[in-house]
Amino acid sequence: MDLASTVSIVTSTFPSSLSPSRANDFQNCPLKFRLRNMDRIPEEPSAAALRGNLVHSALEGLFDLPAHERNVRAATALLEQAWLAMAESNPAGVSALLVDAQLPNDPAQAESFAAHMVSRIEPLLETYFSLEDPTRLNPHAREMAVNVSITEGFGIRGFIDRVDIAPAGQVRIVDYKTGKAPRAGFESSAMFQMRFYALAWWRMTGDIPAMLQLLYLGSKEVLRYEP
Repeated sequence: MDLASTVSIVTSTFPSSLSPSRANDFQNCPLKFRLRNMDRIPEEPSAAALRGNLVHSALEGLFDLPAHERNVRAATALLEQAWLAMAESNPAGVSALLVDAQLPNDPAQAESFAAHMVSRIEPLLETYFSLEDPTRLNPHAREMAVNVSITEGFGIRGFIDRVDIAPAGQVRIVDYKTGKAPRAGFESSAMFQMRFYALAWWRMTGDIPAMLQLLYLGSKEVLRYEP
């Protein structure tokens, strides 16, 4: 038996589209990009990413409510709903958050732990309300899926947290971050994702957004960029 007959050779194919995070991997760490996107090595989401998912879900749902009902109490209720929904759809994610919170690792008891988990994440929602007044906003789109072609056979994709369009037509693309804002001098790297979405919006509509805005709920800061 020769060696060739005992070795399985796996070929990797470059993806036909990239999200902002994957494009960032490609720029900063080609090996990480290959492992994640070409070799598709399984990778569990971090507790921080899972908390971010819960906050994003609550903020998305907030704008389903009438403007006068958009308050911290309503957002907290939506956060609890998102936690219970995660228990149904993603028990592994709930398990990771329970372990991170040093609670018993039992996703079946997610409802019992809801109050504790909400209390850990609620400060991020309170910070959001200190940065924006959602009663004054009427988003054009939320969690908007984008998938546009850049060149033949290659495109960019992702989800825009929120698109606001002013009465005069100016477009603002908004992204929520549950972490902290970058240190001085690193803002350009942080805006990479937003420029990515601005390109997608321009490809879809022919309009260049007037403003790109990052809300950092972990440090109570706003980062803005005008293309």
